[in-house]
Amino acid sequence: MDDLILTSNDLVEIYTIKHNLDISFKIKDLSVLKYFLGLEIAKTKSALSISQCKYTLDFLTDVGLLATKPISTPMSRPSIIQSDEPVSDNTSYRRLIGRLIYLTTTRSDITYVFQQLSQHMSSPLTSHHHEAIHVLRYLKKNPGQRLFFSAKSSLQLKALSDSGWASCPLTRRSVIGYCIFHGDMTDRRSTTRYVFTLAGGIICWNSLDQSIVAMSIIEVEYKGVVEAAKRLYGLQD
Repeated sequence: MDDLILTSNDLVEIYTIKHNLDISFKIKDLSVLKYFLGLEIAKTKSALSISQCKYTLDFLTDVGLLATKPISTPMSRPSIIQSDEPVSDNTSYRRLIGRLIYLTTTRSDITYVFQQLSQHMSSPLTSHHHEAIHVLRYLKKNPGQRLFFSAKSSLQLKALSDSGWASCPLTRRSVIGYCIFHGDMTDRRSTTRYVFTLAGGIICWNSLDQSIVAMSIIEVEYKGVVEAAKRLYGLQD
């Protein structure tokens, strides 16, 4: 079974596509888009918003944290890499991270910490598991946080880029990302972030490690801008 969203300014075109699909396949028309694979879409004449409130609350319920005390930050400390004991159940940790990845569809604020936690899927430590729980407690604070797009805002695609050099004291490598910024104090990798906006809302973000050890802030900034420009080129197409 597949799920599909149809969108167009031409209603006749939409009806034609649905009719043609129904000829070849048995389809179920759910009418106006309101809920799609965990995404909640609210639309008015002046704005469009997307959230994952139900998905987040169901997630918290499944892990027994629905009644937990919420916290205000997605990370508890600058570095989440600690010299401690491995977790007793790798599967549980992987399941947590696997569900967190889908929340990054609308939650740019957890992108960096997710990127850090996902690096330890094969051999997570207890500190990584505690940090994953910390993220969930942060999500409890505002489970219905939305991406918001206004009809009155400019449709000009915008991109912002910035970098921090050699945040990580061991390897001195850089990290490319966008929207979220934290310095990794374990391997001295710098952090770059860039964010793309349209109609008053963010439409694209990520967080990833650079493959180089930067020699200067200029090199880090330049590489960050290059990565942002490549992504921008794809969005324009």
